[in-house]
Parts: sequence; C-alpha cells; structure tokens
Amino acid sequence: MAVVIVLLVLVALAAAGLLVVRGLGLEPDWVAAVRHALGEARYRAGGVLAEFGDWLRLGR
Repeated sequence: MAVVIVLLVLVALAAAGLLVVRGLGLEPDWVAAVRHALGEARYRAGGVLAEFGDWLRLGR
C-alpha cells in the first residue's frame, strides 16, 4: 500500500512541475511538434472511425 502512495505522490509532483513549467512558458521546442502530430493523428483516426461507422450503417 505504501508503494502505491509513493507512486501517487511522484505523479502528483510531476504534474505540478509540468504545470509550473508550462505556466512559465519554458516548454522545449519539440513539444509543439509532438502536440501537432498527435492532433493530426487524432483527426485522421476520427475520420477513419466515422467512415467505418457509415459503412456499418449501410449494412455491408
């Protein structure tokens, strides 16, 4: 049980540190590129899922 508490504390500290760094605007340059790539992947995956849903509704 103590291990779980320690892990939760470490995750909370990492999240707080991330909030401070982002609040100060000290993100590395690669973060914007990764955010853009993930957004693009999310957009494309959503399109594929929508097309699959349409295909299912047509009864093929």
